[in-house]
Amino acid sequence: MRRRNDVHRPVAAAHAVRTKTRAGTNRMAPDRTTQNRDSVRSDLGTALENLCNTYDESALDPDPLVVVREFSDPRDQEIAAFFSAMFAYGNARIIVRNLRDLFRRMPGGPYAFVTASHHSDDARCLTGWRHRLHTGEDVAIMSSILAQVLRKHGSLERAFCRGLPKDAPDVGVALHAFVSFLREQGGRRIEQRRFFRHLLPSPADGSACKRMNLFLRWVVRRASPDLGLWRTVLPSLLVLPLDTHVARICRQIGLTRRSTIDWKMALEVTRKLRRFDPADPIRYDYALSRLGILGDCPLKMDISNCSRCSLQTYCVTFSERGSSQS
Repeated sequence: MRRRNDVHRPVAAAHAVRTKTRAGTNRMAPDRTTQNRDSVRSDLGTALENLCNTYDESALDPDPLVVVREFSDPRDQEIAAFFSAMFAYGNARIIVRNLRDLFRRMPGGPYAFVTASHHSDDARCLTGWRHRLHTGEDVAIMSSILAQVLRKHGSLERAFCRGLPKDAPDVGVALHAFVSFLREQGGRRIEQRRFFRHLLPSPADGSACKRMNLFLRWVVRRASPDLGLWRTVLPSLLVLPLDTHVARICRQIGLTRRSTIDWKMALEVTRKLRRFDPADPIRYDYALSRLGILGDCPLKMDISNCSRCSLQTYCVTFSERGSSQS
């Protein structure tokens, strides 16, 4: 794993307006004028752009996407992306290790494995595989579900787009319909598995749907490092894959004040990012998630990292604690 060095660019001349609270702590004070609000938005957009320029494909490992990109056939990539996103929770390096182990158990590749899926055979092939809450039995059930979807629609893209209205503001409605369809194919087997529904969250449940949105980012976005496999869903409709680390950073730079990581927060942050790039609002996700995956923005502040970060000017945590440490 390598990360580009010395490429953090200075933010365009922008200085946060600060005020003194009753406790005497310097905090970001919102400027109420429209002109200054627009200026802050524009400058934050510049800072996010600089952050995107900081991380290229050399910073991909240990992202689960690195495993998906090891397949060359688009059909394998679509299925591998789905499984990889479903199990993208926990330590990134362990996720990558377990995914490689999983795909080694799929002779002929993920697409061939799923389309030839028979529940009992899959269970034997996958015996001993585990990723935290889930086992090979869960993979076998999901393989059977995907096999039914592919037989009916030919691809996951076609199945997903069945529920996508022409005037949809985002993928929320289609994602709910897609997840409901997958759950229906699983039937009673899903209910018998304690943690299986964890793999198929829905916006209707209030979930932020981080892993589903991550899958959609990978297969929809055309730009590196994503795959661009799907051509019937516009990148402008995507919603930010929001996990604990990305949510924390979004709060720190003022993209949300919500405390609960849910679908409402994901939509709010996405709407604000859309101001900077309406056609591809979640293009910033790769860079924002590097801050957590690579440890460049740990929960316990490291001033040496902060001093190189293009988001420093907008970070509430740095404004409160960083100045006293620098």
